Amino acid sequence: MQGQSRQIAKHLKDSIQIAYVTRDLVAAMDTLRRKVGIRTFMETGALKADLGGGAVGELSVAMAYCGRIQYEVIQPISGAVDYHRNGLPEENGAVLGFHHVSYFALSRGDLEAVRPIALAGRVAPIFGEFGEESAFFYVDERPTLGHFVEYQYSEPAYDALIPQN
Repeated sequence: MQGQSRQIAKHLKDSIQIAYVTRDLVAAMDTLRRKVGIRTFMETGALKADLGGGAVGELSVAMAYCGRIQYEVIQPISGAVDYHRNGLPEENGAVLGFHHVSYFALSRGDLEAVRPIALAGRVAPIFGEFGEESAFFYVDERPTLGHFVEYQYSEPAYDALIPQN
């Protein structure tokens, strides 16, 4: 397993994303403003996302950097969003549910190189794209790590749109 980790690491940047799911995007952003110190988010509004294999889900997403860590908050709306509903907080007042960590590939080619290593014979439950700017896939590591792991690549111009806080 250590060899697998080394093979993956050579394709990745040294930054990371922490992602949450929520039923209320506005309240979730307010919580992260108070708890983490994020001032400004990039908000997508409701958008349809290609989640791979013909699956399309409608999501609202807010993203921001705080130092080298990127924070993502996802509100599943409709369509193929069951994967993103996993981890939603119960309707008991909690606003954020931890969903995944994400590692950034150095290039789209590096993302493709990482996929067979990270999956190690498994199928990615989601492999999707946001246009030409971003591609990603998830690995279900709940049995070993307790959460999902995402690997992604975003074009520098797309990444530059995400506010630095």
